[in-house]
Amino acid sequence: NLGYDQKTQVDFSAIANDSARTHMLPVQRFFHLTSLAHIYLQEGRLEESLTTYREAIDLCRRARHAEGLAQSMRMLAEVLFTIGRELEALPHLQEAAQLFAQLEDHEAEALVRRQAAVVLERTGSPEAVAAWKRVQTLVRASGNAQEELAALEGIARATRAAAGSTDEVVRLFDEALAFAARSGDRGRETVLHNTLGVLRWERGDYDDALAHYEAALALLRDAGD
Repeated sequence: NLGYDQKTQVDFSAIANDSARTHMLPVQRFFHLTSLAHIYLQEGRLEESLTTYREAIDLCRRARHAEGLAQSMRMLAEVLFTIGRELEALPHLQEAAQLFAQLEDHEAEALVRRQAAVVLERTGSPEAVAAWKRVQTLVRASGNAQEELAALEGIARATRAAAGSTDEVVRLFDEALAFAARSGDRGRETVLHNTLGVLRWERGDYDDALAHYEAALALLRDAGD
């Protein structure tokens, strides 16, 4: 963006796209198409944006441009995810993750696999636990403590949704709590104490539930909340 208004940007991108099509330059067209799709989205032209992202996907697939295909799918999936069409986003996220894995772009792979895990969890899929475990493996290798904690919580939530307040679920949330405490994430530590309080209460372990609630209360008081 060089300060031009959006109409001018659209015109420039459309002209560049036509030129790249004429000269059979698929990689350049990928950039122009995704730029157009983004501008359409900013203008509120949702269906035109989605159509243009899909055009970029088709182009990259025909040209066997793996990086462009992965990026186009990620962009389309993020839009679909944001507007609540999560199940439509899921296959794009899953294919993009496979492509990023082949390209050895593990940071991008972790990002799209996390979004896929969220969709699977929200829709009650039995695949949610395995999806979160894959995310955990990726982010652990990168040393991203915050993302690893998010993955641990995802595993625990998905297991709870499938199995209820079992011993394994309590163990998983205990593991997440210990990780939050070690990493100094007091906000997540508070939330996890509260969650474990609920789990212990549901199981009739009232003394343990009380201990978790009191621990959460102490953290909130320390934070001045």
